[in-house]
Amino acid sequence: MAPSEAASDATVDWLDEDADDSGVRAEAIRSWEDTKGLQAAGGADNSGTPAPQVGVWIPPVSGSAPEEEQSGPLVCMVMDDRPQVSYIPSCDEVIEEPEEDEDAEEDEDAPEQEESEPIIITVTRSDFAELPLQLPTVHLQPERDWFLVNLDTLVYTDGAPQMLETTVLDVPVRVRATPVEFSWDFGDGSAPLVTTNAGAPWPADDISHAYQREAENVAITLTTTWSGEFQVAGQGPWIPIAGTTSTQSQSAPFRIDAVETHLVAEG
Repeated sequence: MAPSEAASDATVDWLDEDADDSGVRAEAIRSWEDTKGLQAAGGADNSGTPAPQVGVWIPPVSGSAPEEEQSGPLVCMVMDDRPQVSYIPSCDEVIEEPEEDEDAEEDEDAPEQEESEPIIITVTRSDFAELPLQLPTVHLQPERDWFLVNLDTLVYTDGAPQMLETTVLDVPVRVRATPVEFSWDFGDGSAPLVTTNAGAPWPADDISHAYQREAENVAITLTTTWSGEFQVAGQGPWIPIAGTTSTQSQSAPFRIDAVETHLVAEG
């Protein structure tokens, strides 16, 4: 799969009935938390129900029409319990079962009739990892290049999903990447802080860290874990991508200063 164009679209109306109050899509979080049980398109979910598949069927060349007039691949969908896309037919409708011909069985020299097979479109974990996700920015609060020992340094990032466009077998495919986990390494040797919360600007203080000693050229590294879904031809069901991918962002370097206090007698 070769990405054709990528775009971050924070205005996309991605929130739906499955969205929780934190702004992170609940369905994506459930998929991430149960990655071991998540199957790629064409597999089965944890309940044993076959997952929906999206296929492309290459129609046979008609002898009655010139080759240059052929319209190319016909998109069809192999579905189970999901709503059918309005303008994409079911593969069962376009792929006819071969009729049994008694005369053909008697003629051993007759060429075997080729059967048309649907070509399954899916986005794998490795495909997902190759998409050019925009790195979330590490924001420091207050916005400056120094902070104080033993006082909270506040951080946050952008927790919005990203929409990317690509093609598979010349069919347009849209990928929705949702951040589901943030791991903050504060650069002082302490254990990373792992959370599903992206944080928010002041006065929110959701994510903070207090440095214990002076230091120079400290940088905070953010590892973001992404869950993905894909959609074929611009509409229809969003199909989960098995597994996750991750990106790393880093803040600008800063220093940690200590403040000395002195008691001063009055008068």
